[in-house]
Amino acid sequence: MYNDEIKIIEKEYKAFYLKFEYIDQNTFCIHLKKDDIIKEEEKKKKKIVDEDKNNEENIKIITDDKIKHKFLSSKYIENDNILIFYIKNHPNYFEILNNTSYNDIKIFENIEQLFNVYCPLSFKKFICEKIQAQLNKNK
Repeated sequence: MYNDEIKIIEKEYKAFYLKFEYIDQNTFCIHLKKDDIIKEEEKKKKKIVDEDKNNEENIKIITDDKIKHKFLSSKYIENDNILIFYIKNHPNYFEILNNTSYNDIKIFENIEQLFNVYCPLSFKKFICEKIQAQLNKNK
């Protein structure tokens, strides 16, 4: 049986995500469309990493340290338009299990924080639409 909070996330945010998959009782995978602001930020971060890879002082470090090289490379493997997160629901927070983002934040108090960090424009629009629907419902 899946965690009730995960079921609520799947239902409440259906219009917001592209794909939702259950992994186990407390873990799920969610596919979010990237906002343009996030794409631009990723390009900047990737450029910095690429410059670091080409810097002579860092070439030896990256070549010798396969883990670091794998980490640097793995940040930019994801699809250009989709963020894929494997998320574990702990009793008081959500944890991103995979390493697929420009942002190093891994822990969120609630799922809305994750959406706000990784898809701020889409999330703002989503929240505004929910508020407007609620206001229209109460008229």
